[in-house]
Amino acid sequence: MLSNAFNQAAQVTGNETILTRTNDTKYELFNPFTTAPRVGVNYDLGPDYRRATGTGDFQTPREFNFSVGIRF
Repeated sequence: MLSNAFNQAAQVTGNETILTRTNDTKYELFNPFTTAPRVGVNYDLGPDYRRATGTGDFQTPREFNFSVGIRF
């Protein structure tokens, strides 16, 4: 659980679309065991890569947790 005790706004996740040959035919196939992939040739990052897509992509607002116990 992520607590935001200092009320700092931060993006914790986002869009992680990566375009490859499986979802766009303009990219060339490659063998990861013999060649290194190249950006723009074998893959590219999606247009909204790392941008927030909803409210769940940000930290929760300030939150405090405490517990109380009573003994007899």
